[in-house]
Amino acid sequence: MQEQIESQLKRLLNDHKQSLYRICKVYAVNPMEPKDLFQEVIIEIWRALPRYKEDAKLHTWAYTIALRVCSRKKAQYDKKDNLRLNALTVIPVSLPQEDEVQERTKALYQCIGHLAEKERQLIILHLEGLAYRDMASVSGITENHVAVKMKRIRKKLLACLTPKSK
Repeated sequence: MQEQIESQLKRLLNDHKQSLYRICKVYAVNPMEPKDLFQEVIIEIWRALPRYKEDAKLHTWAYTIALRVCSRKKAQYDKKDNLRLNALTVIPVSLPQEDEVQERTKALYQCIGHLAEKERQLIILHLEGLAYRDMASVSGITENHVAVKMKRIRKKLLACLTPKSK
């Protein structure tokens, strides 16, 4: 049993580590938080693996856990009004052609941060390439409702991004 759990966790991390980390990055406020959130997500997935029932894809199930953990941690930070170490700034080294892409990505993440929690979860899942069917499974709403919400989310993001690109 333990070997099976370890095997599933290794397979999940090999295939979806970057996606899980990106989810953590969306919920983080400062550059150090994604690593902490990622560790907590992996621990929660490891703890929950014995209860995994293969009625959903392993990565879809893991995304559900990641969204729940990140959302819970963000709510705890917001509620406690924790002091964050904003004085620490990490300046990534980038090539000149990457600057524009990084700026657009940063703007997208900022706009995603302004969405309501459920909207944020849906767009994260969409950006990770999940089909509407899988997004519906994770979010607990119908596939048609996902489609409607995604159309509204796209409009909000477009409205948010348009002024920033000028």
